[in-house]
Amino acid sequence: MNTYQREHADTFRLVMDYLAAKPAAERQYLLDITGAYVDFRRKLDAFNRDYVADFCSAKCYQTGLSACCSRDSIVVYFADVVVNCLHSSDAQINEISAVLQRANHGHRCIHLGPEGCRWRISPIVCAMFLCDEAQTLITAESGQAAERWRALQEERKLFTWPDRPVIFDALEARFIAAGLSSPLMHLNSSPGLLSLKRKAGLL
Repeated sequence: MNTYQREHADTFRLVMDYLAAKPAAERQYLLDITGAYVDFRRKLDAFNRDYVADFCSAKCYQTGLSACCSRDSIVVYFADVVVNCLHSSDAQINEISAVLQRANHGHRCIHLGPEGCRWRISPIVCAMFLCDEAQTLITAESGQAAERWRALQEERKLFTWPDRPVIFDALEARFIAAGLSSPLMHLNSSPGLLSLKRKAGLL
Protein backbone atom coordinates (compact mmCIF):
# COMPACT_ATOMS: atom_id res chain seq x y z
CA MET A 1 0.00 0.00 0.00
CA ASN A 2 1.52 3.32 -1.05
CA THR A 3 0.93 6.68 0.62
CA TYR A 4 -1.90 7.57 -1.77
CA GLN A 5 -3.74 4.33 -1.06
CA ARG A 6 -3.22 4.69 2.68
CA GLU A 7 -4.68 8.19 2.65
CA HIS A 8 -7.76 6.90 0.86
CA ALA A 9 -8.11 3.80 3.03
CA ASP A 10 -7.75 5.82 6.24
CA THR A 11 -10.28 8.39 5.07
CA PHE A 12 -12.86 5.78 4.11
CA ARG A 13 -12.42 4.14 7.52
CA LEU A 14 -12.66 7.51 9.29
CA VAL A 15 -15.94 8.38 7.55
CA MET A 16 -17.48 4.95 8.00
CA ASP A 17 -16.51 4.84 11.70
CA TYR A 18 -18.02 8.30 12.16
CA LEU A 19 -21.29 7.27 10.52
CA ALA A 20 -21.44 4.03 12.53
CA ALA A 21 -20.88 5.84 15.83
CA LYS A 22 -23.49 8.53 15.23
CA PRO A 23 -27.27 8.19 15.56
CA ALA A 24 -29.30 7.72 12.39
CA ALA A 25 -30.28 11.38 12.54
CA GLU A 26 -26.69 12.39 11.70
CA ARG A 27 -26.63 10.29 8.53
CA GLN A 28 -30.01 11.74 7.56
CA TYR A 29 -28.72 15.27 8.19
CA LEU A 30 -25.72 14.65 5.93
CA LEU A 31 -28.00 13.18 3.26
CA ASP A 32 -30.22 16.24 3.48
CA ILE A 33 -27.44 18.83 3.19
CA THR A 34 -25.82 16.98 0.28
CA GLY A 35 -29.10 16.49 -1.55
CA ALA A 36 -28.63 19.39 -3.97
CA TYR A 37 -25.14 18.14 -4.85
CA VAL A 38 -26.45 14.64 -5.51
CA ASP A 39 -29.16 16.13 -7.74
CA PHE A 40 -26.39 17.94 -9.64
CA ARG A 41 -24.54 14.65 -10.06
CA ARG A 42 -27.68 13.07 -11.51
CA LYS A 43 -27.84 15.87 -14.09
CA LEU A 44 -24.16 15.32 -14.87
CA ASP A 45 -24.73 11.58 -15.27
CA ALA A 46 -27.65 12.26 -17.61
CA PHE A 47 -25.51 14.58 -19.70
CA ASN A 48 -22.76 11.97 -19.97
CA ARG A 49 -25.26 9.30 -20.98
CA ASP A 50 -26.76 11.60 -23.61
CA TYR A 51 -23.52 12.76 -25.22
CA VAL A 52 -20.29 10.98 -24.32
CA ALA A 53 -20.85 7.62 -22.58
CA ASP A 54 -20.94 5.52 -25.75
CA PHE A 55 -17.94 7.34 -27.21
CA CYS A 56 -15.89 7.00 -24.02
CA SER A 57 -16.76 3.32 -23.61
CA ALA A 58 -15.76 2.44 -27.17
CA LYS A 59 -12.64 4.60 -27.31
CA CYS A 60 -11.16 4.01 -23.89
CA TYR A 61 -12.85 1.41 -21.72
CA GLN A 62 -13.44 -1.40 -24.21
CA THR A 63 -9.98 -0.97 -25.69
CA GLY A 64 -8.30 -0.91 -22.29
CA LEU A 65 -6.89 2.56 -22.88
CA SER A 66 -8.93 4.19 -20.10
CA ALA A 67 -7.27 7.52 -20.72
CA CYS A 68 -9.22 9.34 -18.01
CA CYS A 69 -8.16 6.68 -15.47
CA SER A 70 -4.64 6.24 -16.81
CA ARG A 71 -2.90 7.64 -13.75
CA ASP A 72 -2.43 5.54 -10.65
CA SER A 73 -3.65 8.44 -8.53
CA ILE A 74 -6.48 10.95 -8.83
CA VAL A 75 -7.43 14.06 -6.89
CA VAL A 76 -10.04 13.15 -4.31
CA TYR A 77 -11.70 15.55 -1.89
CA PHE A 78 -12.84 14.59 1.58
CA ALA A 79 -16.41 15.45 0.58
CA ASP A 80 -16.15 12.96 -2.30
CA VAL A 81 -15.57 10.20 0.25
CA VAL A 82 -18.39 11.36 2.52
CA VAL A 83 -20.93 11.49 -0.31
CA ASN A 84 -19.84 8.13 -1.66
CA CYS A 85 -20.08 6.49 1.77
CA LEU A 86 -23.55 7.94 2.33
CA HIS A 87 -24.81 6.38 -0.90
CA SER A 88 -22.93 3.06 -0.84
CA SER A 89 -23.62 -0.26 0.81
CA ASP A 90 -21.19 -1.72 3.31
CA ALA A 91 -20.26 -4.31 0.68
CA GLN A 92 -19.35 -1.60 -1.83
CA ILE A 93 -17.17 0.24 0.69
CA ASN A 94 -15.57 -3.02 1.81
CA GLU A 95 -14.64 -3.76 -1.81
CA ILE A 96 -12.94 -0.36 -2.15
CA SER A 97 -11.16 -0.82 1.17
CA ALA A 98 -9.92 -4.29 0.15
CA VAL A 99 -8.60 -3.03 -3.18
CA LEU A 100 -6.75 -0.20 -1.45
CA GLN A 101 -4.84 -2.77 0.61
CA ARG A 102 -3.30 -4.30 -2.52
CA ALA A 103 -0.22 -3.13 -4.37
CA ASN A 104 -1.12 -1.37 -7.60
CA HIS A 105 1.23 -2.83 -10.20
CA GLY A 106 -0.63 -1.41 -13.19
CA HIS A 107 -0.78 2.02 -14.76
CA ARG A 108 -4.44 2.62 -13.99
CA CYS A 109 -6.33 4.22 -11.16
CA ILE A 110 -6.65 1.65 -8.40
CA HIS A 111 -10.38 2.39 -8.20
CA LEU A 112 -10.94 1.20 -11.77
CA GLY A 113 -12.47 -2.28 -11.76
CA PRO A 114 -13.83 -4.74 -14.34
CA GLU A 115 -17.19 -2.95 -14.35
CA GLY A 116 -15.75 0.56 -14.27
CA CYS A 117 -15.23 2.84 -11.29
CA ARG A 118 -15.79 1.11 -7.96
CA TRP A 119 -17.21 4.29 -6.44
CA ARG A 120 -21.00 4.58 -6.26
CA ILE A 121 -20.67 8.36 -6.75
CA SER A 122 -17.29 8.99 -8.31
CA PRO A 123 -14.98 11.88 -7.33
CA ILE A 124 -16.04 15.15 -8.91
CA VAL A 125 -12.68 15.57 -10.67
CA CYS A 126 -13.30 12.30 -12.50
CA ALA A 127 -16.96 12.96 -13.22
CA MET A 128 -16.18 16.33 -14.82
CA PHE A 129 -13.18 15.19 -16.85
CA LEU A 130 -13.53 15.19 -20.64
CA CYS A 131 -10.62 14.49 -22.94
CA ASP A 132 -10.05 16.78 -25.92
CA GLU A 133 -11.83 14.38 -28.27
CA ALA A 134 -14.88 14.15 -26.03
CA GLN A 135 -15.04 17.94 -25.77
CA THR A 136 -14.82 18.19 -29.55
CA LEU A 137 -17.65 15.68 -29.80
CA ILE A 138 -19.85 17.83 -27.56
CA THR A 139 -19.07 20.95 -29.57
CA ALA A 140 -19.92 19.17 -32.81
CA GLU A 141 -23.06 17.55 -31.41
CA SER A 142 -25.16 20.68 -31.04
CA GLY A 143 -25.18 24.11 -29.50
CA GLN A 144 -27.46 22.75 -26.81
CA ALA A 145 -24.87 20.14 -25.73
CA ALA A 146 -22.13 22.74 -25.38
CA GLU A 147 -24.42 25.05 -23.44
CA ARG A 148 -25.45 22.23 -21.07
CA TRP A 149 -21.80 21.43 -20.46
CA ARG A 150 -20.95 25.07 -19.69
CA ALA A 151 -23.90 25.24 -17.29
CA LEU A 152 -22.73 22.10 -15.50
CA GLN A 153 -19.22 23.51 -15.15
CA GLU A 154 -20.62 26.64 -13.53
CA GLU A 155 -22.98 24.67 -11.27
CA ARG A 156 -20.08 22.55 -10.05
CA LYS A 157 -18.52 25.65 -8.49
CA LEU A 158 -21.59 26.14 -6.28
CA PHE A 159 -20.63 22.97 -4.41
CA THR A 160 -16.84 22.83 -4.63
CA TRP A 161 -15.30 26.28 -5.17
CA PRO A 162 -14.94 28.08 -1.81
CA ASP A 163 -15.37 31.67 -2.89
CA ARG A 164 -18.66 31.37 -0.98
CA PRO A 165 -20.02 28.82 1.53
CA VAL A 166 -20.07 25.46 -0.30
CA ILE A 167 -21.02 21.95 0.76
CA PHE A 168 -17.54 20.52 0.17
CA ASP A 169 -16.17 22.95 2.76
CA ALA A 170 -19.08 22.44 5.15
CA LEU A 171 -18.53 18.68 5.21
CA GLU A 172 -14.87 19.10 6.04
CA ALA A 173 -15.74 21.61 8.77
CA ARG A 174 -18.26 19.24 10.36
CA PHE A 175 -15.72 16.44 10.67
CA ILE A 176 -12.99 18.81 11.83
CA ALA A 177 -15.35 20.07 14.56
CA ALA A 178 -15.69 16.44 15.66
CA GLY A 179 -11.92 16.30 16.14
CA LEU A 180 -11.19 14.36 12.95
CA SER A 181 -8.73 15.08 10.17
CA SER A 182 -7.72 13.70 6.81
CA PRO A 183 -5.09 14.63 4.22
CA LEU A 184 -7.98 14.77 1.74
CA MET A 185 -9.40 17.87 3.48
CA HIS A 186 -7.99 20.07 0.73
CA LEU A 187 -10.34 23.00 1.37
CA ASN A 188 -8.76 23.39 4.79
CA SER A 189 -5.17 22.55 3.87
CA SER A 190 -4.50 23.69 0.31
CA PRO A 191 -2.73 27.10 0.33
CA GLY A 192 -4.51 28.09 -2.88
CA LEU A 193 -7.98 27.21 -1.60
CA LEU A 194 -7.29 28.79 1.78
CA SER A 195 -6.23 31.98 -0.02
CA LEU A 196 -9.47 31.91 -1.99
CA LYS A 197 -11.49 31.51 1.21
CA ARG A 198 -9.55 34.33 2.85
CA LYS A 199 -10.25 36.70 -0.07
CA ALA A 200 -13.93 35.77 0.15
CA GLY A 201 -13.96 36.60 3.87
CA LEU A 202 -14.66 33.04 4.91
CA LEU A 203 -11.72 32.75 7.30
